Amino acid sequence: MKFLHPGFLFALFAIAIPIIIHLFNFRKFKTVYFTNVRFLREVKQESQSRNKLRHLLILLARSLAIIALVMAFAQPYIPANSKVAIGEKAVSVYLDNSFSMDALAEAGSLFDQAKKAAREIAMAYKPTDRFQLITSDMEGRHMRWVNREQFISLVDEVSISPNAPLLSEVQKKQLDILSKAESNLKQIYIISDLQKSQADVNALRADSLIEYKFVRIPSQSVNNVFIDSCWFDRPFRNINEPDALNFIVRNYATRSVENLPVSLEINGVSKGIQNISAGADSAVTASISFLTSAPGLYAGAIKLSDHPISYDNELFLAFNVRERINVLVIAEVEEQKYFRKLYGSNPGFAFETMLPGQVDYSAFKNQQLIILNAVSELSSGFQQELSKFVNEGGHVLFFPDLKGNINSYNTLLSNLGAGNYALAPAAADKVEKINIQHRIYDDVFEKIPENIDLPIVNQHLQLNLLSRSRTEAVLTLQSGFPFIIQFNSGEGKFYAAAAPLDEQITNFPRHAIFIPTLYKIALYSVPQSKLYYTIGRNEPIPVPEYRKTSEQALKLSSTDGKFEIIPEYRFVEGKAYLYVYNQIKQSGIYELKAGNEIITRLAFNYDRKESDLSSWNDKELEEQLVESGFTLFNILETSRVELTDVVKQLDEGKKLWKIFIILALLFVLFEILLIRFLK
Repeated sequence: MKFLHPGFLFALFAIAIPIIIHLFNFRKFKTVYFTNVRFLREVKQESQSRNKLRHLLILLARSLAIIALVMAFAQPYIPANSKVAIGEKAVSVYLDNSFSMDALAEAGSLFDQAKKAAREIAMAYKPTDRFQLITSDMEGRHMRWVNREQFISLVDEVSISPNAPLLSEVQKKQLDILSKAESNLKQIYIISDLQKSQADVNALRADSLIEYKFVRIPSQSVNNVFIDSCWFDRPFRNINEPDALNFIVRNYATRSVENLPVSLEINGVSKGIQNISAGADSAVTASISFLTSAPGLYAGAIKLSDHPISYDNELFLAFNVRERINVLVIAEVEEQKYFRKLYGSNPGFAFETMLPGQVDYSAFKNQQLIILNAVSELSSGFQQELSKFVNEGGHVLFFPDLKGNINSYNTLLSNLGAGNYALAPAAADKVEKINIQHRIYDDVFEKIPENIDLPIVNQHLQLNLLSRSRTEAVLTLQSGFPFIIQFNSGEGKFYAAAAPLDEQITNFPRHAIFIPTLYKIALYSVPQSKLYYTIGRNEPIPVPEYRKTSEQALKLSSTDGKFEIIPEYRFVEGKAYLYVYNQIKQSGIYELKAGNEIITRLAFNYDRKESDLSSWNDKELEEQLVESGFTLFNILETSRVELTDVVKQLDEGKKLWKIFIILALLFVLFEILLIRFLK
């Protein structure tokens, strides 16, 4: 036991006063007349014994009353585990307001209980102490010190947010702010459900000068079913052709779900419903097929119904269906029968041919795929424009001329960081291997026969590679050299072949593999945009439709018209990239406009990392903290007791002054009873 004010203990000398009074026995004698003095000796002896006992009891009661009163003024306490802090304190409180805090607790939502805990913590301190509130939003207005009243006012203003930073990131902010505090008495509170996906306790940094208090608010249920992600099998949409949207439903629960309806809406029209059954703690992949009847911008959502966590019940998506894919063939001969049959007869392609001397470089920006077929020489200007086209996201398919200027070819390949051509022995060769793992063959073959007939080549150039990290073989010859290989450069791809499309040199143009190879190369040349973006990740969003020469500023607005911003955008190598940072707070569909023209639609979804509601329990949390080197920490309960009393007891120890006040009153009462009834 220790004392807050030990100086008052000198008042214990006051117990000498009743002792002195009783020693000198300052009492008035009273004369008693006896008519018969026969029993005088017996009465005298009995009165002395009883008076002596009575006076000793009164003396004891008075002494104990004085001792209890002095002890009460000295304010004794039983010290807590941590050092009792006296003086002005600096208290940083993290109030978790992420989506997982919307789950149900014993009394309302976790978030309501967390705000109540924050208020109770503040009331445990003096009005002169300084407070700092930090939430999952990490807003700048909270990065300051306030008094107790201001702190409680800030707590009342906090609402649920889609942000869910790692606990280590929150601690770093708190430590930065506490390092600037003038007080030497610093404390950190963590009020959270401590989800394992968000509370990376093992990454926290221990500090022996700061005391940590973890207020864990457990959820009643950890069951949650949600839409995890979605994707298309193909990166392109064809008009009036069936397409399947794949999606994953995850069931983080201890129970299974049966026949849960999952619906798909595109542009406000229902496209289908799929009933999903998922076992406990499992994931199910399913798909819904639909048709797009016209080119244009499409937006939709996959939805299910699950409570109480509902923020992840729908997943928004947006995509563009192009009317045509632009294919430009540049060749020495204007008539290109192989390409015309493949692309010119297909309404999904806009096919065009040009002679090398008539190339309009300004038209490159409108093309998705440029095919060079047996162009004998590439001028320096031509090489630069092709390199720029590829680096900005275009695709080029190159068939060399065996009698062409190999040096000009190699200059182009060098600009792209690809490889180089070399003369090969004039000997026949054959395609030996098809890279069925390449994306252009992902749905072409179910199974390749062992003795499949593959294209042959009578003469070819040898393709040498500079770096295999940026290349991927498409077709490989028996000699080990590639027949067609893909080089990645910038945002685009360059496909190089070893021989021209000449039937006297190779039978590739008439082979069955020719059509799927060139068809899929063209389909994959379309710029790919993500179906959706995740709020809070702050990734750059490419906007290929927006040019640097545009005079109209970009605006991003929600489809309901309630939200609009002018986002930051930058041009990198001629391509526009959008940066929304933390300006998007609400999931949904947003329109990107240049003036009044809609350039594209973008879908934003909440991060799914909080959908798994499993959290640390007290024992696991304590083990993790000890393992991380924490010594000054407490784990507080909120279910049964007021945090105000708990915090005071932890900070100041268990106070005993009330007990001594009660004892002093009892001793005074005991003295009164002795005087009144013990005659």
